[in-house]
Amino acid sequence: MADLTLQTLLTRLIVSLPIIAVSGYVMAVGARLLGDPGPSQDGRQTLNPLAHLDVLGTISIAVFGLGWIRPQMADACRIRGGLWGVVAIILAPLACLLLLAFAAIKLLPWMSNAASITMAAVLANGLVAMARMSVGFVMLNLLPLVPLVGGHLLLASQARLRSWFVRSGWILSVVAICIVATGLPHQILAPHVDVVLRFISQDTANVVRQY
Repeated sequence: MADLTLQTLLTRLIVSLPIIAVSGYVMAVGARLLGDPGPSQDGRQTLNPLAHLDVLGTISIAVFGLGWIRPQMADACRIRGGLWGVVAIILAPLACLLLLAFAAIKLLPWMSNAASITMAAVLANGLVAMARMSVGFVMLNLLPLVPLVGGHLLLASQARLRSWFVRSGWILSVVAICIVATGLPHQILAPHVDVVLRFISQDTANVVRQY
């Protein structure tokens, strides 16, 4: 938190929008393709990030660099493949975010062609934030805990939990942001994020570690 500046906050907010949009949209499309139109009927099959953001999850992304989207109410009973289908729906958006991180890293060398050195630095900073936050989002949300993306496995398989979450899910979001605020998730995940980024592109690993 000591290094949190207005520029960092704004960068994370801006970068979080495509992360939120892609993860929510791909998950809704996956559910529809596997037989559950529920999320799409709830307005989640859109690239508008406002349809997917969880207020506390977005605040967590902006302040701590780690967060989550608003869970989708998919039903394992309606999804082809049952729980395995739910697993596929969970993994699809996370895989897309890894591709987003890959694209951001590959675009870094092109920033030298920006109109000015200042603009190049701003764009490079945004791309690095995109890569790190995308990978961090994936790693955090692999955990099978509500309200994380991995928690959809529990929500999809437990109708009572879905009903409770609709009424009182904000409690779990408060718990989640309090855990993220301790800094422990970041300390645990940061070295693994670096490993993934080095795997994506050895050539830009040093640049990525500077941010």
